[in-house]
Amino acid sequence: MKKKKLKSLKSLNKKAWKVFSIWVRKSEADFAGYVACCCCGRTFIWNGGDIHAGHWIHGRLEYDPRNIHPQCKNCNFKYNPNSKAQYAIYMANRYGAEEMRKIWQHAYAKGNNYSREELNEIIQKYGDN
Repeated sequence: MKKKKLKSLKSLNKKAWKVFSIWVRKSEADFAGYVACCCCGRTFIWNGGDIHAGHWIHGRLEYDPRNIHPQCKNCNFKYNPNSKAQYAIYMANRYGAEEMRKIWQHAYAKGNNYSREELNEIIQKYGDN
């Protein structure tokens, strides 16, 4: 009997990011499918390509909904020089300073170290949107 070949961590990460990114953008959209950028406030169709799932803390907590929010491509790619400060203001308004501190601490304790099991759970949890 042949063993079933496991998907690589790279392919699991790619799939997890795809479903999680869709969930982030779609979950914040209104009834008509529009979602506001967490930095500049401009609205876009959630699946039109102009809105991303942007990170507050880059390179960490890829799948933590507290760290990832809808962000337009201009703010996400830093064409908006104020986007970093605007994201922090958004976080403070949404979560408060104490929760921001907890997210920051968790980000540097956890990093982006996701196991195969965690990635499969993320795909299951966020994939049915």
